[in-house]
Amino acid sequence: MIKLSNIHQVHFLTFSIIPLLLIFSFNVQEISITDIFIPILVSIAISIITFFILKLKFDFQKSSLILSVFLICFLIYGNIRYILQNDLQLENTFLSSSIFLGFIFIFISLISIYYIFKKNIQKEIHKIFSIFSITLVLILIPNIMIFYINNDFDSNSIFEINLDFKMENRPDVFVILADEFAGPIQLSQDFDYYPTILYDNLKIKNFQIVENALSNYPNTAYSLPSTLNMDYLEFIPQYVGEKSKNTLLAYELRNDNNVMKIFKKNGYKITSFYGGMGSVGDTSLVSEKPCAPFNINNDLKEKYFQIYIPFTFFNNNLVNNPLNEKLTCIQNHIKNLQPSSEPQLHFIHLRLPHSPFVFDSNGNFIQNSQLESSNSNAYLEQLIFTENTIVNLVNDIQENDPDSAIIIFSDHGFRSHIDWSKHDGENLIRGHNVIVAYNFPNVKYNLPENLSLVNLFRIFFNQYSNEQFELLENKFFWYDPNEPNNHFDVTNKILDFVNNHNFKN
Repeated sequence: MIKLSNIHQVHFLTFSIIPLLLIFSFNVQEISITDIFIPILVSIAISIITFFILKLKFDFQKSSLILSVFLICFLIYGNIRYILQNDLQLENTFLSSSIFLGFIFIFISLISIYYIFKKNIQKEIHKIFSIFSITLVLILIPNIMIFYINNDFDSNSIFEINLDFKMENRPDVFVILADEFAGPIQLSQDFDYYPTILYDNLKIKNFQIVENALSNYPNTAYSLPSTLNMDYLEFIPQYVGEKSKNTLLAYELRNDNNVMKIFKKNGYKITSFYGGMGSVGDTSLVSEKPCAPFNINNDLKEKYFQIYIPFTFFNNNLVNNPLNEKLTCIQNHIKNLQPSSEPQLHFIHLRLPHSPFVFDSNGNFIQNSQLESSNSNAYLEQLIFTENTIVNLVNDIQENDPDSAIIIFSDHGFRSHIDWSKHDGENLIRGHNVIVAYNFPNVKYNLPENLSLVNLFRIFFNQYSNEQFELLENKFFWYDPNEPNNHFDVTNKILDFVNNHNFKN
C-alpha cells in the first residue's frame, strides 16, 4: 500500500490526469465537467495498477520515478505529435510518424531513468516532479474555474412552453435519430440518389413522410437542443457572445430538454440509448441508459486518442468495434422489448450514417476501416445500410408494440463538402436538409409541406392532447462550426432554393 510518508512521491497520479485536464481546459466550452470524472478515475486506476506492477521489480521510489518519467514523455510525445500532424507542411511526413516519435520518446525515457539512477538523485527528482505536477494542475484549474464563473447561466424558465402539458392518450413512443442522414434534396443534388429503401418501406407501414424537411441549425450542437426544446436558441449567442466558442449551454439544454420533461410529467419511463454519440437526457429525466459500460463523452474520448495514442493503429478496438457492439445492443434491446404497465419513451440516437464509415451497403462490418470522413462513396454505402437498419428497427417495434408512435428524423445533412464561408443554396441544403417521418396509429393527421425540426415534437404532442402547441414560423440559422455562436439568418435563401429547384424523386 502507499504509506502516508510516501505521499509526496506519488506524483505519478497527478501526471496521469494532466493529459485529460489539458484537453478539458482547451475544450472547456464544448465538454461538460461531469464528463471528465470517469476518465480521470480510469487514468488513476491504470496508473496505480502499473505502479504496483513496477513495484514487483523495484522499490517504491524507483517505481514512482519510472512511471512519472514515462507519463511526462507520453504527455510531451502526444502534444508534439498532434502539433506536427496538424501542420500542413509536416503532416504525413516521417517527422510526424507515430512510430518515429514513439521510438524517440521511449529512448529519452530510458536514458532519463538511467541517468537518474546512475547519479543517485532520486530524492531531488522526486521534489522536482512533485512541484512540477502540482504547478501544472494549479495552472489549469483556475483557467477552468474562470470559464465557469464567467459563464454561470440559469437555463430554467427560458422557454415559454407549457411543461404541464397533459397528454390525453399515452402510446409508447419510439424516436429514431439518424445522425447526419441527408435529406432527399441533398441526396439528389450531391449523390444522384433517393432514399427509396427507407421511404418505400415506411410508406407501406403507413408512415407519413415530409419531403421538404429542414433542420433549423446545420450541426448537432444546436440542432438537437433546438429540436428537443421545441424552440429557437437565439438567446445563446446573445448571452455568450458571437465570438465565443462556448456551446456548453446548448449541451446542457440538450440534456435538460422540454420534450423529455413533458414525457416525464405524463408518467413515461424514458430510455435513452448510447448509440455512438452519447446518450441524450439528464439522469433526472432518463430512467435507463443501455448499451454503454461507462458514460464517457465521445468527443473527449476521440480527442484523447487523437492526441496521445496512434489513432489509426488503435481505432479498430477503441472506436470501430464499440460502434458495432452498440448498434447490435440497440437492435437486441428493441427486439426483446417486454410490455410495460407504464408508457415508455425510447430515444435512439444512432451514429449512422455519420462517420466513421464501418459498414458497407450490405451491412458488412469493416473492422479495419480507416476511411476519411469526407469519402462520399463510403458515406452513401453507410447511408444505404442505415436505411435498412431503420426499417428493421421499425419492423421489430411494430411487431412487439403495434400501437406505438414512431418518429424518425435526422439532425443535419452530410457536411464534409460544405464551404462554411458561403451562404449559397447548395451549401445551405447540405447543412439543413434532413429526413422526417411519422407513424401515429389510430390518429388522423396532416403534415405541413415544409417542416422544420423546431416543430417536430410540437406536431407530435398536438396529436395526443386537446391542448395545442402553436407551430412556430420556420427560421433557419447558419454558422461555421469553428464559430458556433456567430449565427446568420438564412431563412429566405434556403426556402427560395427549396422552392425553385426540382429534385429527383
